[in-house]
Amino acid sequence: NLDLRARQRLYATVEAWSGVMIVVSHDRELLDRVDQIADLRDGEVAWYGGNFSAYEEVLAAEQEAAERMVRVAESDLKRQKLELTEAHVKLARRKRYGQKMYDIKREPRAVMKLRKRSAQVSAGKHRILHEEKLAEAKERLDEAVEAVRDDDEIRVDLPYTAVPPGRSVLTLRELQLPYGARVDGEWELRGPERIALVGRNGAGKTTLLRTIAGELDPVAGETLAHVPLRFLPQRLDVLDEELSVAENVARFAPDATNNRV
Repeated sequence: NLDLRARQRLYATVEAWSGVMIVVSHDRELLDRVDQIADLRDGEVAWYGGNFSAYEEVLAAEQEAAERMVRVAESDLKRQKLELTEAHVKLARRKRYGQKMYDIKREPRAVMKLRKRSAQVSAGKHRILHEEKLAEAKERLDEAVEAVRDDDEIRVDLPYTAVPPGRSVLTLRELQLPYGARVDGEWELRGPERIALVGRNGAGKTTLLRTIAGELDPVAGETLAHVPLRFLPQRLDVLDEELSVAENVARFAPDATNNRV
């Protein structure tokens, strides 16, 4: 929860650190200031030299090679299946030919029996060889698939705002907040804008947002919201831990249908 200034101080401290430092963070800028990346996966640690950007480049190359190996293994598996099918066809054809020779008795019976046994042994070896190749191809495909990372990704599709351009959204007038922060004069927000509220910790950013949302009363001045609004706090303490996810959503969207929830 560090503000911009505090993060810059942290970055400077990491860059100047002369000893050993282990950093666990989601902050990409911070991770670009380290010398090695330790990738913990499936109970093992793999080490990558360089910062996080270098790690991502190496990982992307590894995954491209792994996906290529999957395609090669899939192609080999198809070929082995086809060869096994062709081998079965050839063996069946040989069996029919041998039975035909036996039926018309063109050769002595002892010779035909010997050839039949020899053909059966040869056919068995031929079938086993192709089945072993097929099993090996399946094993190579399994190994190739395991080498491809399947990390879960969180995908959140945020809808565009329904506020038309030029629509007055929020007006603040001579606003004085608890703990001393203030907004001088009149300030108006119009249309579909995205605004980053920045400042040092304790400057009153959260207090301003909570006042706009109606959770806090201003000391002086007024806030006028011209459209429906919601305040999503940094920590999700608005959720009721006794309720399910769906029940929590329904609390804040009482007009939504069950399917929509």
